Amino acid sequence: MKKFSTNIKGRVDETKVAYKEGYFALLEAISNSIHAIAERNIVNGKIIIRLERVKLYQESGIEKIDTDKLPIENIIIEDNGIGFNEDNFNSFMRCNSEYKKSRFGAKGVGRFTWLKVFDEVQVESVYTKGDSREKINFVFRPVDEIYDDYGLSDQEIKTIVKLTNMKDCLLYTSDAADEARSV
Repeated sequence: MKKFSTNIKGRVDETKVAYKEGYFALLEAISNSIHAIAERNIVNGKIIIRLERVKLYQESGIEKIDTDKLPIENIIIEDNGIGFNEDNFNSFMRCNSEYKKSRFGAKGVGRFTWLKVFDEVQVESVYTKGDSREKINFVFRPVDEIYDDYGLSDQEIKTIVKLTNMKDCLLYTSDAADEARSV
């Protein structure tokens, strides 16, 4: 029997994210972190968001520059939720998954907004499996997925999602700091 397969690039192309809605990808990632913390059922849940800006000033020779004015290149979202355990990873791999729909109202398409706004997504996750901790690292791209590392781990339970290389048409400059603060 063959498993259903999704054309990721085709799905991303069909995903509607307007120019001024570029931060919707970040909101989707934050929403996933909130769900993961709720699934882990912990009271000390945390989400850390880091912005990495384009380093244009290093090549230009400009000595003083307002770094809040530089375009955002990457966004990193880290949480201490349940992680990409087998159920969550299987849901991630299924387009329009209903795995979180009954609990959170999720539609199973948020990850495609990531690829509409960013070139790729790097995921590192440590989760509990039985009495041990396991990790998975993978890269999600419009053309394929690469699973490059998994196995046992002694690290704390966490997931880091790095949205990398914001597409040129969505590089925000002067209002980037205000937008980030409003999220």
